[in-house]
Order: sequence, then C-alpha cells, then structure tokens
Amino acid sequence: MAGEALATSVLEASADEGLPHALPVEAWCRSLSYVVRGNCLPRLCPTSRFFKSLISELLSWEGATVTLVTRELEEQDGRPRFDPLIPRWSLCSNIFADFNEAHCGAKRKASRRCFSLLSQHCSEAKGLFVSNWCLMERDGLASICAGFPSLRHVELGGCDFLSHANCARIFAAHPELLSFRATFAPKGVMTHDLVNVAPRGLMAFGYVNVELEDVSVLEALLQRCPLQHLWLGRTTK
Repeated sequence: MAGEALATSVLEASADEGLPHALPVEAWCRSLSYVVRGNCLPRLCPTSRFFKSLISELLSWEGATVTLVTRELEEQDGRPRFDPLIPRWSLCSNIFADFNEAHCGAKRKASRRCFSLLSQHCSEAKGLFVSNWCLMERDGLASICAGFPSLRHVELGGCDFLSHANCARIFAAHPELLSFRATFAPKGVMTHDLVNVAPRGLMAFGYVNVELEDVSVLEALLQRCPLQHLWLGRTTK
C-alpha cells in the first residue's frame, strides 16, 4: 500500500508537468510500471510529453504483461505498427500473441517477423501464450527454440497441431520450463525421445497423446518430472 501511495502521489504531482525533472528517470519508470501492473487498465494513454517519452524507457515495461493482436500487424506510415513497440519490451514478464487470420499474404509475413522480433528482444519473458496461429509450427517454431531464453511457461492454444518431435525440440531449447500446453498431432504419441529431454522441473503438461497399452513411456515421464497436472489429448488410445 505504501508503494502504491507513493507511486500514485508521484504521478498525480506530475499531472501538470510541475515535477518532470524532480526525480531520476529510473524512479519515474518504476512508479509508472508499478501503477500499470497494479491496475486492470484496458488502455493507457499518456497525457503529457514527459510521459510520452517515459513509456519509451525499458524500465517502464519491467514486469509487464504485453499483448499483440492481428490488427497490430497492419502497417502504419509504411512500417508495421509493432516495430517501435517490441524493442521496448525487453524487461516484460508475459507475452500474449493472438494471430487469428494471419495465415496468408502480408499478415502471414508480418506475424512471422513480429514473432521473430519478440524472440530476440523479450529476453526476460517467462510466459509465452500464443493463440489462433494456424502456422505456428511452420513459422514460429524456430523462434521459440532460438529465442526467449527465460521461458518458464508456454501455451499454444488454437494453433496448428504440434508434433511430439518438435515438442522435444522446444524442451531441449528450454530445459527450465515449468509448464507446457499445446494441441498435439492426433496420429502421434509420446515417445521415450520426448521424455528424455523433458524439463526436470516440469509441473504441468498437456494435451499429450499417450499409448496406454505401453505404460513405460508414461511411467518414465512421471519419474523424470514432478508433474502436478497432466492433461491427455482426446485422441489418446
């Protein structure tokens, strides 16, 4: 409460731009970050030139949850709208990306470029939640494996089917994962190759296909990982 009161008073005092230089930029950034993370604001619009410049600072986005949707893949003034945003998000904690209908033409190219930039710049992101991207495995898998070094939670919802082999690639690239959920290819089943690279701290895993007649794979997974939640795919035999 004390931190919230301090941040609020600092922001209120600057509303008329009376104190834009009374505190270091770092203090302003942390105050803004605290207020934004502590309130459910559908939209944040700076009201002064000072705050407009402040949101360009990396520290203002520290610990933030950021969201990208398909309409932000459109170009503005000859460049994608997301271009100036993503480099500021290096310190964000969670990323939500909804690429619905970005499956062909310019939007497909833009979604691939956008996701690549996210993987390069968002080095502190611990949560990655991608939805409605029907070309995720083809266009986004390489970026997941090559970037996002701090990932702990991954969810691929409403995306194309993920093969168990490509899941193994993600596991190998991110051995510190704590949770992973995706829709797996219905004709494939979990193998020992996947289990052998599963993160040893994995606590939640879904929606995997298991051959129930061969319990050795499932037993190996449970022995390797301290799973608390395991969701089986509807096509599990």
